[in-house]
Amino acid sequence: MRAWCLPGLALAVGLVPRPASADASSHLFRFMGGPGLGLAPPYEGGTPAGVGVGAGGHVGGRALLQLGRLAGDFGVREGLYRADFRSVGALFFGARYTPASPWSARVGFAHHHEVADEVLFETPVGAVAGTAPGIRHRSGVEVGGGRHWVVSGPWEDGRVGVQLEGAAAWLADPRGPSVYGFVDLLLTVDAGPRLAR
Repeated sequence: MRAWCLPGLALAVGLVPRPASADASSHLFRFMGGPGLGLAPPYEGGTPAGVGVGAGGHVGGRALLQLGRLAGDFGVREGLYRADFRSVGALFFGARYTPASPWSARVGFAHHHEVADEVLFETPVGAVAGTAPGIRHRSGVEVGGGRHWVVSGPWEDGRVGVQLEGAAAWLADPRGPSVYGFVDLLLTVDAGPRLAR
């Protein structure tokens, strides 16, 4: 059953919730990209008045190497957040598990680059690459999960979709917020040979 529920796309495509049987196979690669929102609580030593990174927005992308129900998951984000250190670049390296359902879960290593927003605008390449002056490098663990919908269209069924995903990162280094929360809305495109799960 089709659900025509995205304004502006309703006349062109439909979101189709995947039954369990729809995940009986997958393509070797899945690429995801899109915007998201993030939030971090206040932390001691933040400025002004003890305020930490706070709320912000980002864009990001993910690449999955899908080997049955398990997949290697590699992600990047770059965003601007309020308060003292506003540019936050994030890297993720981990694994994702997808059962025979539209849901999936992931866990892995997270690494953040945090720098004042004026540095991002003055030396954008260095800020994104993690080499700008005054940048903070902090590492930790990120866990997340999401739900996938197939988008019907003239392409091969299952190649294009939408993923709604949430995640939380814990960073041990005390020079910034210990916890970040993320919500992402991602367009997904599958590529490569189809593999049986």
